[in-house]
Amino acid sequence: MLYFGKLRKQLGKNQPEMAEACGISRSAWQMIEYGSQLPSRKVADLIRNLSGVVVPCEDQCLTVAERRKWRRPRPFELYAADADLWTRVHHHCANMKGLYQAIEPSLLAWMEQMLALESVTEGFDLLQLAFHGATAFLDSPYELGFRRQPLVDSQGLVLGERKLAGLRGKWGEVSYLLWPQVSIRPWMATFRVDGLLLLSRKGKTRWCIREVDGPLHDLEHDRKRREILKLLEIRVTAGEVHAFQSVERTTEQVSRLFAA
Repeated sequence: MLYFGKLRKQLGKNQPEMAEACGISRSAWQMIEYGSQLPSRKVADLIRNLSGVVVPCEDQCLTVAERRKWRRPRPFELYAADADLWTRVHHHCANMKGLYQAIEPSLLAWMEQMLALESVTEGFDLLQLAFHGATAFLDSPYELGFRRQPLVDSQGLVLGERKLAGLRGKWGEVSYLLWPQVSIRPWMATFRVDGLLLLSRKGKTRWCIREVDGPLHDLEHDRKRREILKLLEIRVTAGEVHAFQSVERTTEQVSRLFAA
């Protein structure tokens, strides 16, 4: 149990009683108990009077200005995508005029610069996401709550505060954030996944891996990775991608995931 929830239990109070004792709303106490914020100095003093315990409070956190005295953050250390591979993707899709007409030129240019690929099939899959309304975004999986395993960049360095480029959109009723080609490093191994997904539906969220299975995909390697990472998986085949069915197939799997 998290620190403030355990402290409340020790005082024999429920959440409304604890909130009243601290002079704050129940929702404000819940944010403290669930780790969304720290109590103010005034609330921390009230908790100390109730429990005899000195608790952390928000004025003990370093401010942005104070953090910069220690280290200037660089959240936008971005790496360019493989331009040659994107050229091959466009060559493969050269006759698909309807596909390109539906994608904003500025989004297409951004994808070419920022979204990493390992195959033409993956690039065609990302174009289909854009065709169905996906847009560009930048953010850190850590800042959005990913705590499962360490993430590393293409140089093998832990991601830290740095942000990754991805696509955001909706599959049916489910909103998604997709970061292509993310490296996850549990223990001493590194697993590069085709996509790290954050899914959201009616306030519920799920972290998943999304894989595009090509003809050279090593299913035994994927099985071992699944056992280690313990992350849900969404999978589409190369055949489904080339039949322009990857979004439909993904939507079906995502819907079943939330229905389970």
